[in-house]
Amino acid sequence: MEGGSRDDAGARLDGLARAVVARGMGVPAVLFLEGARPLRLAGAQVLAAFAPLLGAVLGEADARALREALERPGGLEELLASLEAAEAGRRGR
Repeated sequence: MEGGSRDDAGARLDGLARAVVARGMGVPAVLFLEGARPLRLAGAQVLAAFAPLLGAVLGEADARALREALERPGGLEELLASLEAAEAGRRGR
């Protein structure tokens, strides 16, 4: 993945994180992702299988960014950091 597309994917993950936190689901999402950490690659494959449905809900680019984050090493940590930063921003820290 090139640097520019990684920055775009990071921006998309930040946007997804803000949307999750805005719905009051930041902490549950972090807990779920931490608990499902060993299944991250399987989860990415499930997201790939349900891409049409997920694309309709999130938008194709955001769904792809989420799947790619789960597939690449360190991607889950990026997603968790985005969620935690968005949650901290919501709480005014």
